[in-house]
Amino acid sequence: MNTGKKRILVTRAINSGEEFGKELQNAGYDVEYFPTIEIKPVDDYSQVDKRIKKLKQYDGIFFTSANAVNYFFKRCNELKVKVENKIYAVGEKTKEKVEEFGYKVHFVPETYSAEQLISSLPLKEIKGKSFLFPRGNLTMKKLKEGLKEYANIDEVEVYANSLPLNGNTVKFKKIVNSLKAKEVNCLTFFSPSSITNFMMMVPDFNQEDIIIAVIGNTTKTKAIEYGLIVDIMPVVSTADSLAESIVKYFKKNN
Repeated sequence: MNTGKKRILVTRAINSGEEFGKELQNAGYDVEYFPTIEIKPVDDYSQVDKRIKKLKQYDGIFFTSANAVNYFFKRCNELKVKVENKIYAVGEKTKEKVEEFGYKVHFVPETYSAEQLISSLPLKEIKGKSFLFPRGNLTMKKLKEGLKEYANIDEVEVYANSLPLNGNTVKFKKIVNSLKAKEVNCLTFFSPSSITNFMMMVPDFNQEDIIIAVIGNTTKTKAIEYGLIVDIMPVVSTADSLAESIVKYFKKNN
């Protein structure tokens, strides 16, 4: 496939965007990594530990990201606590991460979003029950808001999403200069926070002809808030679908 060697910037956290980047590289694109978020464990696990020690009080656990799964189950293992609750997960990657820890997922919505999880949950199954929702510090509260009339949702932060400390590196400055020189053809975003952080890191960013590709609606909404024009968004909110959508877009508009 002749892609004209389009240059695509991947803004996912370190160790999160490689598989996505390889898909684009295999399709003939130049891919560069420009992490706009850094995922870290919370500084204080006291609230997490408190919930883990009373897991039997919950009827189920909601996960909307693989990061939440990773940090939650790692902490459970450290405390030698076995999880016996029903597990509800948004997205195939989240489901796969749960299975990596040796657990089965009870329910996954057909469309990978918190909104779809809310609308597709059997209300008889959750009504009047109590659920734990391990999440990141910047995770949107749509799940709790959407289910508050039916069930009790106890949220707890298990990881922190922050700005990466790369603002003075040679690579960072090189990429910023490439953006200014319009040498980047496409920017990819996987979460609202990745856009917020990007705009903080590159405050004078001017989109002009740069294509913006986002993974889903909440990310698209955040992009629009910053005055960006979203050109690409897959029907299914997965990294694989986003990669396919980018390839199709440039094949059509090359």
